[in-house]
Amino acid sequence: MGKLYERIDDRLREFIQGQPMFFVATAPRDGGHVNVSPKGYADTFAVVDEQTVAYLDLYGSGSETIVHLRENGRIRSIIVVDVERIADSCGYSVPHMDLVGERALLDDQHARRTAEQWTERTARNSLSIDGLPALELDHPAPPGPFEPGQRTRRRVKG
Repeated sequence: MGKLYERIDDRLREFIQGQPMFFVATAPRDGGHVNVSPKGYADTFAVVDEQTVAYLDLYGSGSETIVHLRENGRIRSIIVVDVERIADSCGYSVPHMDLVGERALLDDQHARRTAEQWTERTARNSLSIDGLPALELDHPAPPGPFEPGQRTRRRVKG
């Protein structure tokens, strides 16, 4: 049975920070498509305090998360969430899984892009699938060049 909590205590913090992946579900304010994005990479999610979490949002196949949060007025380059409801669920049917390792696909893909390809990519992600504004056309490409497998992201510290 699920339980409600007043705050993110030490036990919950340890559990949350031990997870190798998490999901972010967003939607535009007035209808449209719901987007559920799996997120990963170690050190990109942090429990900031007993009521706040933050994560580094990295766009891959699209920019729906950024669009929905910007449209709802809560976007930052590092997403900070003031947690109002803290609960767990029974998880009775969730399988036990082992983490084999992180996928370097996003980093490798970003490392292969030229400046021109970054411009094309940003233009392609300038609108969401619902036609809402996403990345601005002058959105900067990450500094590079990178070698395949080299990290193109920053750490989030809680």
